[in-house]
Amino acid sequence: MRRFALRVDIDTIRGLVKGAPVVTEMLDELGMKATFFATVGVDRTARAFFHSSRLKRHMRISPLKKYGVWEIVGSLFGLDFSKHRQTIVDLEKKGHEVQLHCFDHVEWVREIEHADLQRTEHMIRRGIEAFESMLGRRPTAFAAPAFKTSQRVSEMEKKLGFLYASDYQVEGECKPFTPQGGVVQIPVNLPLIEDLVAKGWSDAKILSSLSEGFAANRISVMYIHLCYEPVHKTELLRKTLELALDKADPVTFKEIWRDWSQSG
Repeated sequence: MRRFALRVDIDTIRGLVKGAPVVTEMLDELGMKATFFATVGVDRTARAFFHSSRLKRHMRISPLKKYGVWEIVGSLFGLDFSKHRQTIVDLEKKGHEVQLHCFDHVEWVREIEHADLQRTEHMIRRGIEAFESMLGRRPTAFAAPAFKTSQRVSEMEKKLGFLYASDYQVEGECKPFTPQGGVVQIPVNLPLIEDLVAKGWSDAKILSSLSEGFAANRISVMYIHLCYEPVHKTELLRKTLELALDKADPVTFKEIWRDWSQSG
């Protein structure tokens, strides 16, 4: 039996406001649930444009089109996710899994790989506290923004009571694993549509490549950003999900973790 899990990253407020209604309606029509990893503190998206290693990629997918003028200008100073609490709460009410991504996406990407244990704990705890305030419960899973992680992150995930995480991107078969001193990891093993678009791939080539992945893997884990695929590649996303569901049964990250834990 093949299985397919969709990870949806909430990185920006524009994505949450514009992308969430599109993707939830699509998922309802297809009869599947996804796992949403939510940024819950501040949106400082525009500051990411000044990170030289990502500038070329940002320009290939048109930042103005992706984020909009309001998002870019407002996020220079920081936009507050708590003002959009109900939209995130509603995702859970619709039966989707909602877990923690981070408090501040830009801060995490820039700092975490070099942060000491105390700083690492502070960054994760701040996200937990904001998540609790927003949803009325502690998150049980975590996904490191941009797959930026470290041994200290693994240790803190264990210490702070997470059951599983999604901090890695791999090629080929998705096999949950437990790093030393950490919690069960459920890696992403399919490419991001946005990245393939940035490479200049056509929709047909993207569909063909992802279809091969769905057919080859016992567990396929794909991720999207609310601010891009649902808004700017709506039909491609729908066709991709239809292909996935034609080849595999949909599951959430929680279901993968539960089955993996029971089998171990």
